[in-house]
Amino acid sequence: MWSAYQDGVSLAVMIAGTIDEYASGREAAWEESEPGAAKALAFVDALAKQVLDASDDLLAPGDAAGGVDWEATLLLMNDEQLGAPILEKIEIVLAERFAADTDRMASRCKDIARELVRAHPNDAVMKFMRRLSRCYVAGFLPECVMLSRAVLENAVNDVLENRRIDVPPDKDGKRTMTAKRRALCKAGVLSDTRSRDAGTVWHRGNKAVHADPHVTGEVWETVRLTLSVLSELYAART
Repeated sequence: MWSAYQDGVSLAVMIAGTIDEYASGREAAWEESEPGAAKALAFVDALAKQVLDASDDLLAPGDAAGGVDWEATLLLMNDEQLGAPILEKIEIVLAERFAADTDRMASRCKDIARELVRAHPNDAVMKFMRRLSRCYVAGFLPECVMLSRAVLENAVNDVLENRRIDVPPDKDGKRTMTAKRRALCKAGVLSDTRSRDAGTVWHRGNKAVHADPHVTGEVWETVRLTLSVLSELYAART
């Protein structure tokens, strides 16, 4: 028991219970309203599922997707009688997905609090850092790996420019992350250990961006390494 409030019942459990109670009450109200209403609710909920599935994939389902008439679904969403209950079901499902996970969110917030960067990077880097934090706390874990890469890239470029550290291009005229890491090490800004950490973050981020967003299972480790690299990059600003 971590709280004496509400007899030690956690907020996450209370939220989940409230969502379940609302969903059950909705079903009961429909069933009691008139004969055949239960079938109408099942139809409404099926439409809501179509909308949710399509929104998840960002793809409009075609004839191959079980004969779904997507244009008809869109029309029904705007129907004066059906539109509101469709959105209500979507709201319930989204609440189940995201609102009842506050205990895990709080725990992930605690993870981040232990690894905070002590200096303040520029605004561009901070924007990516805030997005990374929000995604991690909310549980959008594959996205965190991609954002870790973005944070690293922007921070490295910021420090290189700010300190006027030259990075030699490769034979194709590109200034690679490997070359940037070497230049930062040579300038005494980045240690060999943090340079390897940066390489790990970059490699995992590239795989997530270009191959499979779920390929990296060590999400928190990737976020932690990113923050450790930033702490060293901006150590002179503390």
